[in-house]
Amino acid sequence: MQQSSHLPKILPPSPPAPLPPSRGWLGFWFALAAPPRPEEELTSALQREELRKAELTSIFLLAFALVGTLGLPVVFLNLPQSVIPSAVVGYLVFYVLVVLIAWLNRRGAIRTAASLLVTVLMVAIALRTTPLFGSDQQTAQFLLPDYDSFAFGILLSTLILPRRFIVPFAVLALGYVIVDFLAFPHCTNGVCLQTSNSDSFSILFHAGLLLLTLAIGGWLVSRSVEQTVIRADRAEELVAAERRIADQTRLLSEQKTRLEAGIAQILETHRRVAAGDFSACAPLQEDNELWQIGRSLNILLARYATLAQESQEMAQTSAEIDQIAGAVEHARYTQHLQLPACHTPLAQRLMFALGAG
Repeated sequence: MQQSSHLPKILPPSPPAPLPPSRGWLGFWFALAAPPRPEEELTSALQREELRKAELTSIFLLAFALVGTLGLPVVFLNLPQSVIPSAVVGYLVFYVLVVLIAWLNRRGAIRTAASLLVTVLMVAIALRTTPLFGSDQQTAQFLLPDYDSFAFGILLSTLILPRRFIVPFAVLALGYVIVDFLAFPHCTNGVCLQTSNSDSFSILFHAGLLLLTLAIGGWLVSRSVEQTVIRADRAEELVAAERRIADQTRLLSEQKTRLEAGIAQILETHRRVAAGDFSACAPLQEDNELWQIGRSLNILLARYATLAQESQEMAQTSAEIDQIAGAVEHARYTQHLQLPACHTPLAQRLMFALGAG
């Protein structure tokens, strides 16, 4: 006998409601620079957080591209003629990097794309403070507060990168600030800043303190967010497990009801057979767990009913033959054969042999 295939099964967790697709120009940009949203909704909060960071990376990439494009007239009008070719090359590299980051993000290399975006921002800030664009190869003193702009890179890394990337970017930014401050002269109108002066080091201290504070704060915030996402993911798993248990309990209850109904039908069939009703059968369908038992019982009852019918026919045949034998024996004395009416095939055949057919 085959095992019943109607045992309750552990149901998979029901997925949360699908994320609505983005529409408009933002949806068009996501279609170019963000991973495609899966047709089947992500069941893990960690996966949804990864997708959120990828879409946030594409938004920041679009913002940088727009700012860079809108700033083209300002940059080229204020630059000396001697460095315009370098600026053109720089912009070409910038747009190539924008396309590369969008391609990587779209392909699913989310962390690589985010790291490259933060690197581009850091390099752009570094180029702002470097003497590369100065006519006298010197950094003007009024550009020194731009060291604080590295804070935007750290904040960006906090938003789109895992927390382990935050401190390395902060260390790189701080290292650049120290090297640029100590290695290059900082002059305005021919007056140079004395980097050995304690007051001058306050600029360096301020920038370093700001970057380290933001790095530590960003790391702590990112850690808190990641732990919250992990807890949310575990909570969703717990809810899914509770849902599976509830479904399992419901299936067991339905199975118990079907078993009780099937047992009652089989018992009723036994009572009818015991009372002599051999036409009784167990009315079980294949969706019932006991249908194979009921099927075997019905086959047994059908065979038993056939044997009972054959036994009844045999008894009737025997009675009719006895009647024919009595009539034949009576005819010996009366010389007149009066055969009784017979209905069974064997008795009718015997009567035909005796000439009564």
